[in-house]
Amino acid sequence: MDKEAVRKQVAEEIQAEYESKLKQARRQKQQAEEELESASERWRTEKRRLNAEIDRLEAALAEAKETRPKRGSAEQTPAGVDPVALARIQDAADQKLKKAATEWEAERRGLQSQIVRLEIAVAEAIERSNNPMRATQAVREQFEAQLNQIARERTELEQALLRGRTEWEQEKLKMTGEMVKLRQAAQMMGKPVPRADTPGVKAKTKDIEYQLQSSLAKWNTERETLMAEIERLETASQRWGTERRELNDHAGQLQQAFVKAQAKIQTYEAAARTGTDAGVKVEELKKQKDALDQVFRDARDAWDAERRRLITQVERLEQQLQRVSKEEGISSEVVDQLRKQYELKIQEAIEQKTQLAQQLQNASALLESERARLTTEITQAKDSSGGANSDAISKELTRVEAMIRDIVELIDDPATELSTVIRKNVEKAELDAYLKGILFSTAGGRGL
Repeated sequence: MDKEAVRKQVAEEIQAEYESKLKQARRQKQQAEEELESASERWRTEKRRLNAEIDRLEAALAEAKETRPKRGSAEQTPAGVDPVALARIQDAADQKLKKAATEWEAERRGLQSQIVRLEIAVAEAIERSNNPMRATQAVREQFEAQLNQIARERTELEQALLRGRTEWEQEKLKMTGEMVKLRQAAQMMGKPVPRADTPGVKAKTKDIEYQLQSSLAKWNTERETLMAEIERLETASQRWGTERRELNDHAGQLQQAFVKAQAKIQTYEAAARTGTDAGVKVEELKKQKDALDQVFRDARDAWDAERRRLITQVERLEQQLQRVSKEEGISSEVVDQLRKQYELKIQEAIEQKTQLAQQLQNASALLESERARLTTEITQAKDSSGGANSDAISKELTRVEAMIRDIVELIDDPATELSTVIRKNVEKAELDAYLKGILFSTAGGRGL
């Protein structure tokens, strides 16, 4: 019944993990489509604006050619300012905007590299835990591989976005150059060019400065958020490393106690086959083995809870990275590739879940056969019990039993910490083995 519950719990956990990943992938796909549509709309709007400006300047140039009056050497001097000065102002504003965007991109790439490094450190910490009783090792390794694959795909998408932004900037510069040429041609043809202090030029300059200030403020906010997140993750990583070392130490102690108990069980079973021990001792050894199995299950549950918390941290970190890259677009081909890859990974996870369920069934069958064999040996050894204990042995048995009761009360206390419970379970297993050794050496005695 316990094995069935464990198998069902593992299956539900695996299904919940991959359903969560599927939902997250769908949300990412939807966000990518929305960002792509928004970027396309912005690009189309900017292109229409530049085309309209070029058409207006071309029309002005044609009109200037048609209506250009004959000018004397000293009359009708152009009332506008030099178009080179206007172009210089616009180029300076574009350079400032480009410089701010470059600094923001460099800082964001640095922070993202630190985040990727922390993700790799967390994955390595999980991989180095080496818990011997965890039944979902293959699932965890597959999940870590998927996280690494997602990180690589995110890097490729960022590179594609950078290439698209570079192409857009080049096209913008090209259109701006054409506008400057048309303005110069209009100036040469006698068409007045707006002065630098006119309301239109001032409004455009203020708009560019406002965009620069907004980009800088946004960049500073994102940088502070990511720096705080990195510091928190480093602190959490150190804390997780300490807890992992404690769990590894307890697992080593449990494993040593389990090996000792198995050796004693084998000795008692050999004695039972020769007819020299009591069935009560074999029954008590079986209870000791069940107690050790319960200790291992408790340790495994604690480690699984820690693993779920780490997975939650990693998912939240990925969502933070998605918010950082909110203003960038992704092509439809990349979105299709992501969808196909996630569907393939989900299919592989389902297959692995089936294999894990089969392995659990095999383990349950093996446990049932072992339990039947022990029951048979206990039945055969029930007729060979006997013997009396001396006063000294009785006192020793009483002392050991009192210590075991104290340990049991401490374990059952809800206020006891998990590390203390694990350590006391190890001590209880050792005392049980010691007590069974005394009973076996006297060929009789009392059970627990």
